[in-house]
Amino acid sequence: MKTIKFNLPLQKPDAAGKYPIAYASSIEELRDNFDPQGLLFALKHNNLLTRWLEVRGYSDELTEIKKLQDKADLSDTSKVKAMAKIFQIDMPESDLDQLLADLDRMQQNLSFVQEKISHLQDVQKAVSDSNKCYLELIKGILDHPQDLDIVKQNIRELKAHFLEFLTIDRRSVFWVCYEKAPLALLVMLADPDLRQFYLDFDFLGKAIPNDQRAQNVLAFSAQDFSHETLTPATYDEELKKLFHVPLDELSARLGSCVRSVNLSTEWNTFEPEGSQVICLSVQTYNSYVECFCCAAAGNNSDDPLIYNRNTLGFNVLNGLQARRDMNCLYMTELCYVKLS
Repeated sequence: MKTIKFNLPLQKPDAAGKYPIAYASSIEELRDNFDPQGLLFALKHNNLLTRWLEVRGYSDELTEIKKLQDKADLSDTSKVKAMAKIFQIDMPESDLDQLLADLDRMQQNLSFVQEKISHLQDVQKAVSDSNKCYLELIKGILDHPQDLDIVKQNIRELKAHFLEFLTIDRRSVFWVCYEKAPLALLVMLADPDLRQFYLDFDFLGKAIPNDQRAQNVLAFSAQDFSHETLTPATYDEELKKLFHVPLDELSARLGSCVRSVNLSTEWNTFEPEGSQVICLSVQTYNSYVECFCCAAAGNNSDDPLIYNRNTLGFNVLNGLQARRDMNCLYMTELCYVKLS
């Protein structure tokens, strides 16, 4: 059988700093293109170096390389230095040491870069997966806009695991929920942290000082990813347009969580303590008729929330007690949403 001769692939940097492949057919060409990494690879993989020496007829060098292969405990640096002697590489030992140090540093840098690339890929995958989960939670709300349990659960998940996404995306979330899932906006307004995305006053209508507002909200307050900037006051006006509507329209938008009760001049408890209630509006024939609301466990002598037909404050109460003006002879209805 005829022996197939092949050339040994090596790489040596040229003047431009590139590493063109050279194919050595003789030891002279191997010396001219001395490549420590290439020789190490040829020594360790598939007996490439010994087969090349054999087919090229370098029996003395072949014997020495086989001896070198048997020394498994030698470091790569020692193996390169041994091969430099076997192949009579014309290079001072100090230069060879410097070359090997440079190659080792390059290998370390390569390993570092590969590790960083792998880490970046992991980060990109994590961000991609998180974004997918975030969008699925938003979609779940839009697919079930009046299912209070699903809306609340998805918003809890968004707050617990994707608050950064929700903070950045809060404006888009507002508008898509405004159009397709207004109940979700009320659920967010009933959360003390998420409420601050859209309103700058607390459950009882008191202004929230800047130093007490959530830092993640303030951090993005100057950032808007469109030409239109919405302030809390603007959000408040938009929310009033959405929810300050007749009862039948309110029910069509929000579903079965909407409640309407007729008020008497006496205090009555309409929702027990432990129920989360958002008072929305008063419906009556007289614009000046007032009604009074407080939490179920509240003391009626305390300052209650005062509503008339023009009031929409998005107050959140723990249960609900209410009455109308004692001098009022008109029927007065209080509209609210029960969220738990």
